[in-house]
Amino acid sequence: LLPGSLTYLRVSNCPGITSLGQLPSSLTDLRVDNCPGITSLGQLPGSLTDLRVDNCPLISLGQLPSSLTDLSINDCPGIISLGKLPSSLAVLMIYRCPLIFSLGKLPNSLTDLGITGCPRITNLGKLPRLLTYLQVSNCLSLTNMGQLPRSLTYLRVEDCPDLTSRGLMVSVGKLTIHIS
Repeated sequence: LLPGSLTYLRVSNCPGITSLGQLPSSLTDLRVDNCPGITSLGQLPGSLTDLRVDNCPLISLGQLPSSLTDLSINDCPGIISLGKLPSSLAVLMIYRCPLIFSLGKLPNSLTDLGITGCPRITNLGKLPRLLTYLQVSNCLSLTNMGQLPRSLTYLRVEDCPDLTSRGLMVSVGKLTIHIS
């Protein structure tokens, strides 16, 4: 049983864990990494603001709490969908999740978006108007990034061979662009 006052929890290198079970309602920051047997995070507390999941091949996200502001998913090949993203989400980073084919509806609160190694994504959908940071790399099927918001100050696009200049519509003010 975890203490009720716990705000930070990291579960790492636990091959026998399949679910996290009951988490304290005070938890704001959860990190789960290198847990090959975990399939579910369980019911996440309403206080959670930061969630990072690394190298958990069987995991599915389930329902994310409305308080979540920062979500990072790395090396989770079992995730095929992000589901409904919370309206409070400001940062979304997805790395090497080969089965994700869509980001779904991105919340208007999103300011930072990074996508790397997601070969099934073909477009980014409607990008939020507050987005300031966008990095996309190794998205081999990406053909269209859609209309980039005027708020964007950083754009990096790498190794997206199907993306053409027609798929990259830029009408922003001050912008740093890295394309390779």
